[in-house]
Amino acid sequence: MNKKDIEKYGWHYGQGLPGLEEVPILYQYMPLEKAYIDTLEARSFYVSDPKKFNDPFDCWAYIDSDSMSADEYTHFLRAFSASKRGVFREDDIDGMTRDFQEKGDGSAFLGKLRDVFSSVAEAFGVLCFSSEWNSFLMWSHYAKSHSGICVGYKRDGLQIEGGSEKALPVQYKNPAIHLQKMFHEPGGLVTDETARAFLHTKIQDWAYEREWRLVTNKEYAGNKIAWEACETEIVEVVFGMKTPQKEIDSFVKLLRKMGIKINCVLLAYDPVKNNIFRYEEFTS
Repeated sequence: MNKKDIEKYGWHYGQGLPGLEEVPILYQYMPLEKAYIDTLEARSFYVSDPKKFNDPFDCWAYIDSDSMSADEYTHFLRAFSASKRGVFREDDIDGMTRDFQEKGDGSAFLGKLRDVFSSVAEAFGVLCFSSEWNSFLMWSHYAKSHSGICVGYKRDGLQIEGGSEKALPVQYKNPAIHLQKMFHEPGGLVTDETARAFLHTKIQDWAYEREWRLVTNKEYAGNKIAWEACETEIVEVVFGMKTPQKEIDSFVKLLRKMGIKINCVLLAYDPVKNNIFRYEEFTS
């Protein structure tokens, strides 16, 4: 990750949240297909289930065994066991410590610990957004090769109704989660807060997404949640460079039928600057 990128998008690298002037809108890319249109027509979001994330390293963790002593490893095992109501007996802990001393990788325990953290993270649903509307890769990967749409929602107030959880920027780190450091955080090992940390952390290869996530209760995972319940509203729609005019007209007609008057954007490509820009805007 280059220095300029970190300076420009510092909130993805632990430098606090940007102001609403810097990131006023959060976007979702999507194809113009029935399931997505039906969700929009219902004035709702689709809530992702963490088990079905397309990155197998989402909710991933590691132990730096090179910097961990056998005593620290034993203490780590005991703390973990206590947090899970005594899941390990003393002889289990002794055996895993011997394995750690002989092999030096703690692989047996780490596998169990990853499973536990993943299961805790899966007790939530996740809404995924991006702060960018002009990402070549996002248009290609999530909006059917630039033939879909990118829907913008007001960031201010975007949270679950009545809750304190707001949309937060994903942190891009290599490796994603360092369990020893998390172990020393207040609250111990396996808590809702540590699960949220898992859900807001990805490896740096995904930094191009400029992703933000809003964590919901498990009941919403794989289901819809109303915009109103998230205290937000749609503010603009951006059409891909390859979106057929017929589909643009149809979607604008749907917005008018729903009584939604927002900014609509058509894009073009600048080969000199190698970027996507807004070349025409109109109101639905």
